[in-house]
Amino acid sequence: PAPNESWAPDVRRLDLSDHRGPRGVVYLDLHPRPGKLETNALFTVRGGCLVDRASAAHSSFYAPRSVARAWGFAAEPTRQLATVALVCSLRPPLTRADFETLLHEFGHALHAVLSETTSQHLSGTR
Repeated sequence: PAPNESWAPDVRRLDLSDHRGPRGVVYLDLHPRPGKLETNALFTVRGGCLVDRASAAHSSFYAPRSVARAWGFAAEPTRQLATVALVCSLRPPLTRADFETLLHEFGHALHAVLSETTSQHLSGTR
């Protein structure tokens, strides 16, 4: 992450993309630290969705190349990129259960960044 972009120094940022371009951002906060809750969860910072190009004045929007007509947009839509935080408190060595939890929560992250809906409130899992 850029300076002052995350809430702790050990948080990592993943910028996910596919053949069409950027899809979203996943922040990984995987290690315990003093004051951090002992939880495993995915938190949505901003839901991803397809929006009308006229309403997309923010720099974190992306224009996909192929979905316009299927979603009923008169012009090619713009994509609001999803931003999520995967928060766990994993201690080495990882157990099989820890690894399954990590994969489970990362599945929620993929669901959030790969959703193609016109309503950000329907993207990902809530």
